[in-house]
Amino acid sequence: MSAVSALYAIADVAGLGPIFETTGKVNPVPVVGLEGLRAARRATGKPLVAIGGIGPENLGAVLAAGADSVAVLGAVRRGESRAAVGQNCRRLLAAVREAE
Repeated sequence: MSAVSALYAIADVAGLGPIFETTGKVNPVPVVGLEGLRAARRATGKPLVAIGGIGPENLGAVLAAGADSVAVLGAVRRGESRAAVGQNCRRLLAAVREAE
């Protein structure tokens, strides 16, 4: 059993990322990518939360690759005004609906 498999065996839920390049951290770790997400999906049946560089433009691909949910802080915060943040949230929700 690999270290990753062992970790998935004891966790209730697993976070994985960054899936794509992100500006959310000063020194980000290497990108996992969609293939890394697919590999994690094959390694566990537990819920996977994908994070890192996820927005309306790639949300469908992330869900299709096996994520059960996503963290989209950067996508929400791209707007400086409350109206822009609200618009970004609506775009994310629309992307989820399209992916279903």
